[in-house]
Amino acid sequence: RIIHARFMKKNGGDVLPEAYERLLKLLPMYGLPRHPEETLREYAVSVDRELGTHEMKTLTASYEKARYRGDRSDESWQESKTLWEAIMKRLMMSR
Repeated sequence: RIIHARFMKKNGGDVLPEAYERLLKLLPMYGLPRHPEETLREYAVSVDRELGTHEMKTLTASYEKARYRGDRSDESWQESKTLWEAIMKRLMMSR
């Protein structure tokens, strides 16, 4: 919950990569490990399948834009924040 609050209060273009990378570290703790041969997109599909959602795939696409294309606008994080929060809520409910 502390991690969740930390990112929800932040704004700015650098938040999305930081939040996404933190999410990648949290997912294995909830029984969703990433296999070494999996790309981020493949992993996102796997996570979505387990959570019964589509948010991780969409969030991954936003992360890739921010990380590799340099799209680090405030709007990018604001749009992704809803997806990130939905994934976090599903993880919390799965415990």
